[in-house]
Amino acid sequence: MKIRLRRLELFCRQSVEVLDLDHKVVVIRGPINTGKSSALHLIDFCLGAGTLYQTEALRKELLSVRLELD
Repeated sequence: MKIRLRRLELFCRQSVEVLDLDHKVVVIRGPINTGKSSALHLIDFCLGAGTLYQTEALRKELLSVRLELD
């Protein structure tokens, strides 16, 4: 079975953040403590991981998350 990740939407207390994943190659990069690992943990959680590893920022700000697939 093939799964294609389209986008990850994070519904936060004061904003909605969208990560566009609809490319052949996606590189998640940036300075330390900017959410790179959190994005991967959220994708894992949306795909059925039992629990979500939550950083302090996720606990304080994240209300819900949605992963769009094909």
